[in-house]
Amino acid sequence: MRRGVCAGAAAGIGVVALVGGVLTIGRDSTHSATAATTPKVSTLNSASVVRTDLVETTSVSGTLTFGAQQAVNAASSAASASSSSSSGGAGGGAGGASSSSTTASSGRVITYLPPVGSIIHRGTSMYEVNGAPGPILLYGPRPMWRTIASGVTDGADVLQLELNLAALGFTDNGLMTVDGHFTSATAAAIGEWQTSL
Repeated sequence: MRRGVCAGAAAGIGVVALVGGVLTIGRDSTHSATAATTPKVSTLNSASVVRTDLVETTSVSGTLTFGAQQAVNAASSAASASSSSSSGGAGGGAGGASSSSTTASSGRVITYLPPVGSIIHRGTSMYEVNGAPGPILLYGPRPMWRTIASGVTDGADVLQLELNLAALGFTDNGLMTVDGHFTSATAAAIGEWQTSL
């Protein structure tokens, strides 16, 4: 019985020694692998960072001249308001369209343009015609392609005009409904707006 215990103890010591040897070898190989892969770092002591502009230029040859004269659709807001109020319509429109056209024989001249970079807000004149305020800016994705007056069919242009009138505070004392349908309340709101111009 003592021989069995001694033999088992001796076998256990051999296993421990073997495992210890494996661990020692593993540690040595890991250490040497780490040492071999450590990068060498070098620095440049004289490097400097400079802030500058990137510029690219292209030179071309040519002659700068005036182009052909173009007609501009530029009624003054007063003329637009008076001409459209007689028909119950809206003078000017989204993007400054109006019912009057400017030709060389009409005598209308753009006498003032806002400075480059100016921001023009809804309800503000976009430029000046013959010394008077020109078309009024209204917001929306559509130009006013037809006359807005009593009897006009429902449409996105009517809705766009009503949205602008409501945003500017012209709702005929709250009677106008913003629904794309032209009613007497819509005409009254347009009248309020034209009077304010």
